[in-house]
Amino acid sequence: MSERVPFANVLHEAMIAKLAVGTALQRGRAYFVERRVQRVSCARGRLVGQVVGTAAYDVAIWGGRSRLGYSCSCPAGANGDFCKHCVALALAWIHRHDSADPPRNRYTPRQGQYLAFIYYYTKLHRRPPAEADMQTYFADSPPVVHGMVNALDRGGFILRTPRAARSIRLLLPRDQIPDLD
Repeated sequence: MSERVPFANVLHEAMIAKLAVGTALQRGRAYFVERRVQRVSCARGRLVGQVVGTAAYDVAIWGGRSRLGYSCSCPAGANGDFCKHCVALALAWIHRHDSADPPRNRYTPRQGQYLAFIYYYTKLHRRPPAEADMQTYFADSPPVVHGMVNALDRGGFILRTPRAARSIRLLLPRDQIPDLD
């Protein structure tokens, strides 16, 4: 795989966030974390790969000095959207040299406790916790809990639907979540 990418100056997380439509950023991040990106290569200034969702979709990203072009064989990509598959491929390329542990494993001790709470609450109640449940358990204010949930989402540790109650889903397997203190 060639390491030279002529559009590397514009293929970064801020550009991905700018191009992603609707829930594509969250869902694409989840696909990346779940390691659904396969056959990533770069040749002749074109990044290509396959992302497995409900089917295997072919994705390509290319560009010049200040902008990106992209295509995906999924229905959203056929409409010209920077879809979740494009997000996943772009993140896989950006993080290709990261350690064997994906970025999702880098959380603070406090974030780890929130993740553990989400895991155990979901296991016991068979539904994810609401932010009010976390406020009660951690004795934190609503803005603190909401900020933590947003940070966990941005960090790729959870997936949630904004403004939907009890929609938190952990993206980490149990063995990567600490015990609840």
